[in-house]
Amino acid sequence: MPYITSAILGVGLAMDAFAASVSGGMSNVGGKIKHALITALSYGLFQAVMTFIGYCTGSYFSKYIAAFDHWVAFILLTYIGVRTIVSSVRDKDKSNVYIFSFKLLFITSIATSIDALAAGVSLALGEANEGENFIISCLIIGVITFVLSFVGFMLGKYTGKFLKKKVEIAGGIILILIGVKVLVEHLFF
Repeated sequence: MPYITSAILGVGLAMDAFAASVSGGMSNVGGKIKHALITALSYGLFQAVMTFIGYCTGSYFSKYIAAFDHWVAFILLTYIGVRTIVSSVRDKDKSNVYIFSFKLLFITSIATSIDALAAGVSLALGEANEGENFIISCLIIGVITFVLSFVGFMLGKYTGKFLKKKVEIAGGIILILIGVKVLVEHLFF
């Protein structure tokens, strides 16, 4: 696969992670750069690894993955979004529930990279690629996701400073909408 194609695919796959990062940054206005780096590293790593796993499993798991991947992403993102909204309504102080919870970061990383798993499977079915070239393609996808996620987190962090009280609710809504988008795309398109 040409590396320019990997870069374009990486940008497309990173959009969910970017939006989730914006949400995370909005939820953690007081967060440090290290939180943005941890978020970006998690999303980038999962995106690259899931693409690789999808490619390696190829046609064997494709019919099973395609049957439920959109439901898993929808359920996980909706759960995290609702939890973020409920937390913002219940807690008076600004709790950093999103990024400081590695459990939620892990779940969000999986949910935003399920499309990468499916993309890896479809790439394995569509092209005969050399293993080394595909590893480099996975790294390109991971790096692009890392960069966009870092930028998204910082954008959310600074936007959140201006929006104050409603940012966690907005972040939760964004996560729910990402889940709905994934579900609608897979069910109807």
